Amino acid sequence: MNEDTRNRHLQDSLEHERNGELLSGKPPHDLSADLAAYRTVFAALDETPGFSLPKDFADRMVVALTPEPFPWFERVLLPLAVTALTVATLVFAISAAIIQWADSFRGLPTEHLDLLGVVMLIAAGVWLKERFTRRTQSHHTVAS
Repeated sequence: MNEDTRNRHLQDSLEHERNGELLSGKPPHDLSADLAAYRTVFAALDETPGFSLPKDFADRMVVALTPEPFPWFERVLLPLAVTALTVATLVFAISAAIIQWADSFRGLPTEHLDLLGVVMLIAAGVWLKERFTRRTQSHHTVAS
């Protein structure tokens, strides 16, 4: 018997009992504890509470449970704009520095500049590989 069917059966049993229409026989043994719990709950619901809620209780609950709007400008748009401006400035500055540095090699033939670029790329790749390989190896060592 699934949970919904079981709950409906218990509610129906209690409702029939409350109306004086006793069901024929006792409820199944495994439901008797749940039926007692339902009796306790319905008995408590029939009692008048010994206190009253303030008149503005509902309004305060609505205010307390209403989520505040997400501050898109402060948390998303402004940091995104600052990051984009910073990246653009750095790219422009680095590009200008590379162009100025490359202008100092005007006397070299073009194939030497290409070769110099390839050597610099290989050197940067080796340096990055060494740097990150050492870091990940030191973080993954197992203590014995």
